[in-house]
Amino acid sequence: MIFVAAVVILTSLIMPTIFVPIILPSQDRQQPRYRWVKRMIQAAISDLLKEKEHPAEAQVVIDSLQQQLVLDSTPNFHLRRQLMSESHQVELKTVQKMFDDGKISQDELTYYTKFLNLNNFSADEKIWKNVLLRIRFSLHVGRLYKDLNRAQEAFLTAPVALEEVYWREQFEKHGENILPIEEAGFNAVMDFLKTKQGENGVETNMVKRFYRTRHRRINGQDVDMDIVYQMFMRAFHSEYELIQNSLTTGKIDAALAEKLQTRISTDEMTYLQNMELFRD
Repeated sequence: MIFVAAVVILTSLIMPTIFVPIILPSQDRQQPRYRWVKRMIQAAISDLLKEKEHPAEAQVVIDSLQQQLVLDSTPNFHLRRQLMSESHQVELKTVQKMFDDGKISQDELTYYTKFLNLNNFSADEKIWKNVLLRIRFSLHVGRLYKDLNRAQEAFLTAPVALEEVYWREQFEKHGENILPIEEAGFNAVMDFLKTKQGENGVETNMVKRFYRTRHRRINGQDVDMDIVYQMFMRAFHSEYELIQNSLTTGKIDAALAEKLQTRISTDEMTYLQNMELFRD
């Protein structure tokens, strides 16, 4: 059963990489339509950044919108890997300083460094690393719980969703708490990435999303899905509003406005059909 699951997982990881670029038509990013799509998304993000009452739910939507910018752009993956590596070094230095200042023990430094190295290992999402990590976590869960079914479930779960649980358990077994250390590392990385935002916005947002997702998962932060829904509706409203104002002021014509509104409607329908994905 594990072999069959491995085949299915490998197929699902490899096939889209090969065939999606072939199936999808090429797009000219210099066309006004794509420039305005970017403006729409940025307008929605700017509006949600003002949200003070529900910042966690707003951030989930902002991350999703920033991912759209990535998909609508052509990110430099070499640059993304470089930013990930630099962020990794920033966090390592932060944790080392915590140890030097006597804020954490040698055990905490050792285990958190292992956590960061594994985190960095899985960050580029290479297929062979994905499979290797699935095997590692399934073996760990099988040994820990002596349960084949739980081991199979672990193999079928994306490694990124198991890393934080695995290391939180390791810390707890030693009577230690990973959360304050992760908080310090996360804040240091976010401060570092702010200095890179202007030069490489798309790639920086990809790295920020990775760290925000890790931070949310390791803290076990649940978001209110009703509020997330409201935030998405607010984002779509901001996009519609930008198009309406631009049409009224003559910045775009009716034909372009119709195409952009169709894009917003499609995004809205896609979100409604995939609401469960935002519960991670």
